[in-house]
Amino acid sequence: MIMHALVSPEDAIVDRRRQDPDNLPATRPGWRWLPEERDDAPVNPDTEVATEEVLTVEEDRVVRARGKRALTVEELKAEVARLRWEREVAGIEVVIAGETVPLSTARGDDRQALDSTYAAIRDGLRQDSATFKFADLTSRAVSNADMRAAVVAALAHIQACFDLEGLVAAEIDAGMITNKAQVRAAFEAS
Repeated sequence: MIMHALVSPEDAIVDRRRQDPDNLPATRPGWRWLPEERDDAPVNPDTEVATEEVLTVEEDRVVRARGKRALTVEELKAEVARLRWEREVAGIEVVIAGETVPLSTARGDDRQALDSTYAAIRDGLRQDSATFKFADLTSRAVSNADMRAAVVAALAHIQACFDLEGLVAAEIDAGMITNKAQVRAAFEAS
C-alpha cells in the first residue's frame, strides 16, 4: 500500500489515501490516481527551518514536499532565550566551609528558598550555622556569611545569564550572528 492522490482533469487533488497500486478504484473519464512521493528539501537546522508542506501535481506523480527558509531574527532570539534559560537554571557550585557544593538556581521553590534565606539573614532572623539543603539533597550547617555569599553568587550567575542573552541578541540585531551555531558558540565562549 502506498499513498495515492485522486486528481481531477483540472489537476486538483480530490482525495488522498493509501492504495494498492495494482488495485486502484475506478475513476471518471479524465480523472486519475497518481502515486504520491515525498521530496523534502534538506534543511540545515542551524540556518533554516522547514516550511509548510505543499502538494504539487506532476504528469505521472504527486509530489509532497516541504520547502525551507532562513531562520528569522525572532527564531534566533528564541534560541538565545532557550540557551539562557538552560544556563540560568543549571545551578552553580559554591564553597561552604571550604567544601565545594552544588547550589540550585532553578526557578520556583529553589529560588524562593534562596530569597527567603537571604531576607532572614538581612533581617537578623536566621540563626548563624542553620542548615540549608543544597542541590545534592544534602542539608549542611551554613554560616550566615557563607550563605550570604552563596546567594549573592547565585544572583550574580542569574544576572550574568541575562546579560549574555542581551549581548547575543544585540549581535543578532547587528547582523553579526546569523545562525544557531554562532549562537551556541557565543554561549560556549562565555
